[in-house]
Amino acid sequence: MKKLGEILLEKKILTKEELAQLLAKQQITRERLGDLVVKSGFLTTESLLNIVAEQYGLQYLNLKELVIPVTLQKEINFEILKKYRVVPIKLEDKKLFLGINDVSLLKDIDEIAFNLGKTIVPVLLSEISIDRILVDLEKLPYGTKDYVFKSLELIMQGGKDFDTLIATILDYDNKIERIFIKENAPPFIKKSNMVEKIPYDSFTKSQILNIIKEVCDENERRSLVSNGFVSVKRSIMSKRFTLNFYKEKNSFFILVINNSSSFLNISNFKLGKDINKYLLEPARGIFFLIAPFGHGKSSFMTSIIDYLNSIGRYNILYVVDRFNETIRNNKSNIVQIEKSLIKDRAVFNEILNDFDPNILFIDNIESSEMFSNVYKFVEAGRPAYISFESNSIPSSVESLLYKESESSYKYHLNRLADNVNIFINFRLVPNKNGQDKFFVYEYCVNSFKLKKIIRDNALNLIHTQIRGTGDYIPFEMQLAELFLNNLITYEVAENFSLDVDLFRRQAKISG
Repeated sequence: MKKLGEILLEKKILTKEELAQLLAKQQITRERLGDLVVKSGFLTTESLLNIVAEQYGLQYLNLKELVIPVTLQKEINFEILKKYRVVPIKLEDKKLFLGINDVSLLKDIDEIAFNLGKTIVPVLLSEISIDRILVDLEKLPYGTKDYVFKSLELIMQGGKDFDTLIATILDYDNKIERIFIKENAPPFIKKSNMVEKIPYDSFTKSQILNIIKEVCDENERRSLVSNGFVSVKRSIMSKRFTLNFYKEKNSFFILVINNSSSFLNISNFKLGKDINKYLLEPARGIFFLIAPFGHGKSSFMTSIIDYLNSIGRYNILYVVDRFNETIRNNKSNIVQIEKSLIKDRAVFNEILNDFDPNILFIDNIESSEMFSNVYKFVEAGRPAYISFESNSIPSSVESLLYKESESSYKYHLNRLADNVNIFINFRLVPNKNGQDKFFVYEYCVNSFKLKKIIRDNALNLIHTQIRGTGDYIPFEMQLAELFLNNLITYEVAENFSLDVDLFRRQAKISG
């Protein structure tokens, strides 16, 4: 069978260079190639599913409406539907037509058929349809009455005003995180790593300008025109949203951010006692939070802030990329500042002096220039939590300092060795059953050996000399536990392991 990349090249959807770039990104993000192709705008979700259906010899069903009678529900245990994330479509001549989205399930079809005592005919459906149907069936409750599914396309027919449109999309699936609205294009939604076009008419420039006029006051409209960006909080039908408006040349677009759910509680990350004492009892030093793009750095950061906000009276300064949600003060006093306002070290120093925080958070630090202020901050006996986009602990330091001259590089290594408290590297790992992802982390605490390795600029020795010791607890321990409990596949564990041999030893896999 041809690989998806080969098919996309044959169909001239991608060039060799574009495919190479996506495959390189895939090595970092661990997303499916198809998801990256859609997110990058080369294909719509529907076009991709048609290609995948052709690749595997399946039927793709763009589901508009579906009735699942109670008689069909009673033929199939709901736990099987949840386990494999599949939905029944129809039973015909002892053949059960089963909707799937993840083609890796094809290897389990025989097992499903054996459990159900039926011949299975897999049919490809969109992820958003399967998610909606499974949620609805569980609420029904399952097996008590006929269920009627209507697609978002059917629900949205007839036209709606802006507020009703947004509320309708979120009512359909409240896990949708972002809605993008651009001129002369239908809206797009983002959910986890999925980006999908909404079956709705394209927004005209006039419609977008009317939304801006309705939502933004005169000062906000003036700021949008002069600065190219304004952010507005809005409540729509008891749900909370952030509406970000952007202007590029003479075009406008809107990013709607779903804030209707609260910040993830720190307990959702299921951190062990081994890490809680380091992470949640703030002490002097730098806490490095490391993960690739899309693996929850901002969520993890805001959860830590929300936790500290609930237990103590702190002055917290949070330097953010862009405002997605204001963290309301509880016991602490929290100030959020966009990174774009910090033009240089002098401005940052002035902000630190004016606010005088006793805990500092910096989202996605991008340069070593800010580090001089961070060093001064932690050397005064205070903690600084810094997130950075990278794939491993050694590469995070190298990437941050690679532009420095030799003398400056040495300066930063010495200061970092003295001030780093802990490195935490984490990932969101796919559940075998396609449900919520597992938060898996590794950490390396500062020690005499780590200080020497950093000072000597021998960062590769972090993996070869410390990893797997008492000072460096690796991913592979958690990956092995998940694998042994049949919660993740071997392929997932192998992909997310930084040391596959270590994972195999932890999982007691020989040969």
